[in-house]
Amino acid sequence: MVAARGHVARLAAQGAQTGPAKFSPIRWVYTEIIRALTRHGNGQSQSFAGRKCGKPPRRKLAIAAVDLAKVRFWELPTDRSWVRDSGPIFVVNAKSERALLDWRFQRLGQSTPTGRRTISFPPFVAEKLGLKSWQPTDRDHRVVLEGGSIDVNGAGLLLTTEECLLSKTQERNPPFGRAEYDRVFRRVPRHREGGSG
Repeated sequence: MVAARGHVARLAAQGAQTGPAKFSPIRWVYTEIIRALTRHGNGQSQSFAGRKCGKPPRRKLAIAAVDLAKVRFWELPTDRSWVRDSGPIFVVNAKSERALLDWRFQRLGQSTPTGRRTISFPPFVAEKLGLKSWQPTDRDHRVVLEGGSIDVNGAGLLLTTEECLLSKTQERNPPFGRAEYDRVFRRVPRHREGGSG
């Protein structure tokens, strides 16, 4: 799930390998999240992306008394349901201009290939919302990052662990160390609520 200033994007599960076996209860959890966002957001429309965004999601939202006038449905074929990892992270600069980060995504660091449909998600969201996107780099290296490897608070604080970024098991940007990550993160505008993890 990706959220920023009242905008939310969600992908439906695509296949047993990426979606839990008992996905039905989780759909209701998503429905409750959407209901809360439409009731307590700042009045902007909620936006959702997923395979077959037709009647089933609309039925669940209607049952949960979600104001469908605040919901826009987008369809995007995907080979990955876990959008927190592969989706964009929204940022805002000192002038309150919003943009999104399009990190290079690789499943579990570099252990498995990433499908073309997965990497199309950040540009898709940028186009739909009319926002600029930025692909963070360091010395001509496009930085690999999963949204689940960091947590942000919307006010410029970023939290991560050595295991996520520096361990040999999950190494994403060899030979990056603390100094390289620090340099990359300091160049990024304040982090808003993100879409990875």
